[in-house]
Amino acid sequence: QTEFDITFAEDDERVNPELRGKTLHYRVVLHEVKERELPELDDAFAQSFSVQSLAELRERVRRDLLRQKAQAARAEVLQAAVERLLEVAKVEIPPALIDRQVTADLERLRDRLRQQGSSLEEFLRFQGKTLEEFAQELRPEAEQRLRRFVVLEAFAQAEGISVTEDELEEEIERLAVASGRPEEYRAVYNVPSIRNYLADELHERKVSERLLELVTEGRGPVVGEAAALLTGEAEEPVTESEGTGGSVDTAALNEEPVSGTETAVNAEDTQTETTESSEQA
Repeated sequence: QTEFDITFAEDDERVNPELRGKTLHYRVVLHEVKERELPELDDAFAQSFSVQSLAELRERVRRDLLRQKAQAARAEVLQAAVERLLEVAKVEIPPALIDRQVTADLERLRDRLRQQGSSLEEFLRFQGKTLEEFAQELRPEAEQRLRRFVVLEAFAQAEGISVTEDELEEEIERLAVASGRPEEYRAVYNVPSIRNYLADELHERKVSERLLELVTEGRGPVVGEAAALLTGEAEEPVTESEGTGGSVDTAALNEEPVSGTETAVNAEDTQTETTESSEQA
């Protein structure tokens, strides 16, 4: 048994208002201690993971760890390449477009909080911020996400990257077969909205692959067995970003003028360059 006091600061907004400025006395009593008994590392234990032997389980774990490291290495190289493109790109995002992106991010956050049984107003009270203050905080990330999208789209156009109907059909078939219920999922994936989403995802994957090909001079971000483990895996789209929402309001991009960039990548020396264009997107 132990006893202790905790004093809550009067200005600590994380604390229930009724407890601010007060000191509470706590008494903690330990009733029992339990120890978990770990199973023996043997073939019987391994069989609970649908393998026949401990050696097979070890090999599976080794390959999983190697795959994770390969994915992390790929993501690091890709992120560095994208950041380099953003550094040299000359593109200005109109304030009105940033406003629309922030509004879209707020609406997505509002919907997500509603699904969790909360509200944006309650979230803001907990944060101790007004809607205007929080929206202002979102602007830098929203602008960076828009720049990322515009620059990568310029890169895709410069490299002639597109998704053909045959490629999209092949991707839908691959996903349908992998689901184990191909007939059902073919119908799902051919719903127009989902089909468009898959086309965008495939486009983003092709952009990633081409960018990685250029910056690594065709070697790829990882080699050997690690590279083989990545083969055929769906890649992370490079136009997504962490943060509130994490996506781009593409409808707004079609309505607001953006100072364009003409992006070119020299495959010989892997130096990324951009030249300002007088045209507007």
